[in-house]
Formats: sequence, structure tokens, C-alpha cells
Amino acid sequence: MLDDRIQGVKVGPQGYGSSHEPRCRWDRMLGKPLTLAAGLLVMVAISSACSDDDSQDDPQGPSSTTSATTTVSDAGRDDLQAALQQNRELWESQEIDDYSYAYTASDHSGASCTAGVDVRAAEVVTVEVLEGEPDLCPGTPEDLLVDSLFDEAEERISPNSVTAEEIPGVELSFDSEYGYLTAASFPYDPEASDNTESFEVEGLEAVEPGAEPQYSS
Repeated sequence: MLDDRIQGVKVGPQGYGSSHEPRCRWDRMLGKPLTLAAGLLVMVAISSACSDDDSQDDPQGPSSTTSATTTVSDAGRDDLQAALQQNRELWESQEIDDYSYAYTASDHSGASCTAGVDVRAAEVVTVEVLEGEPDLCPGTPEDLLVDSLFDEAEERISPNSVTAEEIPGVELSFDSEYGYLTAASFPYDPEASDNTESFEVEGLEAVEPGAEPQYSS
């Protein structure tokens, strides 16, 4: 169809629309290249459509959920609780039930434990201690769900744990796009904020439902 339209155009010394008879037949000179170009355009369009379809087949979340972080520190209880609630809702809205990440806990003495964590169908299926002191990592696997880390942070700043409304030394960091806690630190002794206990979440990655664990048990 593209060639037919070109055959009907007369080309003279003045270009398109000239009243002169054509000096050449553009369809003869350019017919094959134009057909090839049209074919290439169709291939590009199909490739683009396939790419769009593939993007819709991705798992519940992106393969990597690491982005910029937002940090709240040295704030009052109300501000800390509001930040936790807002980011918990953001995390829950992602509906990511299958993921893996590296968890690191540190105590006030500087000792630490790092463990690989696999979560499938919203249940912890693997906790592998990678380095450090195993006793510092949570003894109950379910405590390593992202939701459970929110629970821990909320408990650490609750009136049951800290009676003062202002809680110096507490620092909470969240993934800005997905909401999960990337780090949290709490004063070991409220009267000495330089002694802290903390945990970090690194390399959190969403995976296909039913994917094999990344860490061996």
C-alpha cells in the first residue's frame, strides 16, 4: 500500500506536486528499500508490544526493591509512630509476599549477626546465619518478616518500653518507594543514647511465587 501511494506522486524538477512529468519512477528506485523499511517498522512495533506484555508478567514486585531511603531521627513518639504507620501501609500496598534479603542485628557492644532470609507466601522458609554471633539474630523465624520488623520498632518506642515522649537516639530509615524498614537503631540505655542496638535490611528482592530459596537452610 505504501508503494501504491508513491507510484501516484509525480516528481519533477521542483519536487513533489510538480506539473512536469516524472523523470523517474520512485517505486522502481525505492520500492524494495521502502518495503524493507516498512517491514522493519512492523518488526519494531511487534517487539515493543512483546516488551510491554513481558513487563506485565513480572512478579508482584520488581526484581530489586532497593531505592532511596527516608530517615526519621531524634523525633517525638508521635512522629516516629506516624512514620511507622505511613510506611507500613506503603509496604502492605505492594502486596509482596515472596522476597529475600540480608538481615543484620547489632548490639550495644558492637557485636553483630548477619543472616540470609527467604520469605515465601508470607512465611519465613530460610534463615541462614552468614556471619557473626548467631545468638544476636532472632530465634523465631517469623520475627524476620518485614511486618514483624515494623512490630519490633513499634514496640521499642511504645510507652511500655520508653516512658518519655521525646526519644533521643532512635533512628528509623525506610525505603522511599516500597516502605519497608531498611534500618532502625534504638538506645540501649535511654539515659545514654550513644549506646544503641540496631538492625538493617539489605538487598531486599521480590521474587516469583514459589521461587527456590536463595539461601540454604
